[in-house]
Amino acid sequence: INIYLSPEYSGIIFILPVLVAASIYGEKVGLAMATVCTLALILQKLFIEFKPVIPAIESSLIVLSIMYLTGWYIGVLVKTEAQHRFQLKENLLALQKEIQKREQMEKEVLRLDRLNLVGEIAAGIGHEIRNPMTTVRGFLQLFMEKKEYVQHKEHLNLMISELDRANSIITEFLSVAKNKTAEKKQ
Repeated sequence: INIYLSPEYSGIIFILPVLVAASIYGEKVGLAMATVCTLALILQKLFIEFKPVIPAIESSLIVLSIMYLTGWYIGVLVKTEAQHRFQLKENLLALQKEIQKREQMEKEVLRLDRLNLVGEIAAGIGHEIRNPMTTVRGFLQLFMEKKEYVQHKEHLNLMISELDRANSIITEFLSVAKNKTAEKKQ
């Protein structure tokens, strides 16, 4: 296919390499390609169309202006788009880190909730164990006052001291398990 462009429109074809160079490599290469294409267009006008220098430049001013504007504008757009793409990647990485931190914190909160629940259950069990221990201690004290159990007084005292020791362990545990309100001082 033979495409013929009239001499006044033949310079338009030189915009294409400027457009391609600027869109791939950016503003500086787009402007450099516009300079190369300007030289090629002027040389075409001088040696192929046999125009003098001044009329060759004058007849190509619009195309030359479009080439430089295209090289500059497309180059700036490519540079801006690259900056936006870079910033988007940075934001995406930061967002991923924040999501990971949030997931870690959620896991930690769930773990602490489970520990709190276990502590509350253990405190409830501790209270429930103390009630029968108090009853057993009371009966052991009653048995110690009766004459038929006098020969077992040493064993009864041992049982009471062991119950007291278990009670003190439970008391210590419950004091740790209690939610203490923090006193705030200035």
